[in-house]
Amino acid sequence: MSKKETSPPCPYCANPDLFNAPSEPGGRALGRAIVNLRGKYWQRSSNRQASLRSFPEFIHQDQRRFRIEGKKEFIERFQGFNVEVIGLELVIMPTMSEGPGFHQAIPAGFDRMTGEERKKTPLRFYNACRITHEKTRIVLDAHAWSTHGLLLTFRHLPTAPTKETEAVLRLLLDFFKAETRGAPKVLEYDVIKAIQKLGEKATQDAVAQELAVSDRALRDWTARHGMNWQATKKKYQNVPI
Repeated sequence: MSKKETSPPCPYCANPDLFNAPSEPGGRALGRAIVNLRGKYWQRSSNRQASLRSFPEFIHQDQRRFRIEGKKEFIERFQGFNVEVIGLELVIMPTMSEGPGFHQAIPAGFDRMTGEERKKTPLRFYNACRITHEKTRIVLDAHAWSTHGLLLTFRHLPTAPTKETEAVLRLLLDFFKAETRGAPKVLEYDVIKAIQKLGEKATQDAVAQELAVSDRALRDWTARHGMNWQATKKKYQNVPI
């Protein structure tokens, strides 16, 4: 059975208002969301261990949300943008595309659960965001889901584009360009499928062959996610898909 046949309807398409709730005012403070710095728009420094960054997380109407302020986190040409990242608790793995803040959060104790317990345990998936620009009214709502992949919805587009708004639109699309290190692209969903298909034989070399990528490309991918191969296999071997 295909992903499209087994996946539930996309909650973001069913309820576009999920993008509208604020990430802080009126929300209840939780812990901190840990994000892998994928994408070339992040400010980076050599002393940031494993390329991770954390953000205060809030819950609003059953959604977990956090805010990324461009002036503090992005390189100069992306500093006019702010990102509201949205997370939902789900028991099935959605498509996780490239996107600012898109990631999966596993609850405490997940690694100690049995296979049956893991299948019933909701995980948090941050695979949607709203991006705004400080000097224009342009808004981009982005989300990814198994039935349609990455979907970008632009709002408040100008009727008479200027050079400034055209530059803003180009940069918005750049947020979702896959990093070119390692080709072809390694995708999280494909890594999970390969690990679960190969079972005990899911060595790093075997999974790389299954994905038709080089061993180095897969090793670089796991390093960017702050893991070695043992941790990657343990994390993904029982994730519901």
